[in-house]
Amino acid sequence: MKVIFGGVRGSGPVTGAQYAVYGGETTSVLVLGDSGERIVIDAGTGLNNLLPHLGDSTDPLVMLLTHYHLDHVMGLPAFKPLYQRERSIKIVGKIPASGRPDTWQALTTLMDEPYWPVSLKDAGSMLVTCNVSARDGSWLGDINREFLGVGQLEVRVCPVAHPGGCLAWRIDEPATGSSVVFATDMEWSAASAEQRKDFQSFCSKPKPVSTLIMDGHFSGDELTPRTGWGHSTLKEVAAVGVEVGASQIGVTHHAPENDDETLGERSTRLTALVRELGSDAKTFFARQGQELEITGAENPEDETHRNATAVLLMVAELHRMGYQRLRITPGMSPSGMYWRCGVTNVENIMADHGALVMDESADMATYSSGAGDRFFGWDDARGNSPQDLARKFVERFPVIARLGRGDDEDYALWYDDVVKLTQTGDLPYAYSDWSDDSQEGILPTVGGTSQLVMPPGGEGA
Repeated sequence: MKVIFGGVRGSGPVTGAQYAVYGGETTSVLVLGDSGERIVIDAGTGLNNLLPHLGDSTDPLVMLLTHYHLDHVMGLPAFKPLYQRERSIKIVGKIPASGRPDTWQALTTLMDEPYWPVSLKDAGSMLVTCNVSARDGSWLGDINREFLGVGQLEVRVCPVAHPGGCLAWRIDEPATGSSVVFATDMEWSAASAEQRKDFQSFCSKPKPVSTLIMDGHFSGDELTPRTGWGHSTLKEVAAVGVEVGASQIGVTHHAPENDDETLGERSTRLTALVRELGSDAKTFFARQGQELEITGAENPEDETHRNATAVLLMVAELHRMGYQRLRITPGMSPSGMYWRCGVTNVENIMADHGALVMDESADMATYSSGAGDRFFGWDDARGNSPQDLARKFVERFPVIARLGRGDDEDYALWYDDVVKLTQTGDLPYAYSDWSDDSQEGILPTVGGTSQLVMPPGGEGA
């Protein structure tokens, strides 16, 4: 699967030599499937840049609209395929909670007098429109639909926080395992807890998304006076991308006042933010004319289990080295996607719950499966044995190691059972920040249940 960027600006187009690298046209991208499927997302002024990739007039086309703000539809009236009588076009847009306008009404308002001389119904192509509820993401007229099939591609949708409503789109190619989420015009700071959870789930199922392309219109200091404008920050893009496990994290919807130099600096900053969060995901700022290959990732269950097992075996080795007062605090992330494990000493563990920490700001090292094999943020641990990891842990966390020195036979016996379960394919967890029990994460939910009793209590209050 490939994504081609026809335009990457927000608010309005810009021109000038200072925009030569990233381009000045507004949002429009094309997703090309390996079987020749063509899906356009949004119809900003960059739409006509996609014409060379749209095939013959007899090739069908699907267009997905995030919303109807002018910077995302102003390229539609002059779009040549609309006037090709042999062309079959399906346009999918949103209906707000009020029920008006639907996709047809919104576009016919745009393409009619006094704004345009040719009405949509007279344009000539074989055009149909479909509607998605901006309230709950249901496909109106077919509320039981899970996804829209376009050849071998699967199209899913999720409403996001933006004035008047907006839709994020996800496209999966099951044959190659590749997937992309395009989430422009989303204000993460204005999203409710439920909206955030829905979007994280959207990026996680049917499996973690390969590439997340998200609105990063503002830097952090720019957002405060513009709260409510409907856009996110670089820091938020990095955090969301790492949390959902995307292997590529990209920023789009660049502010018109940001020239090439500014965007180049922010691109470097995005990479730094992602690395600070412990991820080695590729990062990029979308560029007009860019062609981005989307590839399938390694089976996330296999990768997660391999890395989590390495951490657990490291702790087992530390116990053998005489650090039996070290305790683990295994749990699940809020999205239900990631296994987390803190390593601390028994005095920082609750007396009535042997896997809950007393003070997270105290001496504790934390690993998240979202960091892959960058254990505890280390860049030199890939392929290390449990013994190597244990030695590095003692060297790099001397205070934690010192506090964990000593015997704790009861806990060591319990931990042996943890290791045995892990080696049969299960991972333990004793708590979860993920509250929706109706959904399954990528890990078996066995730890702390009937297959593994809770560990002995700690020495905290």
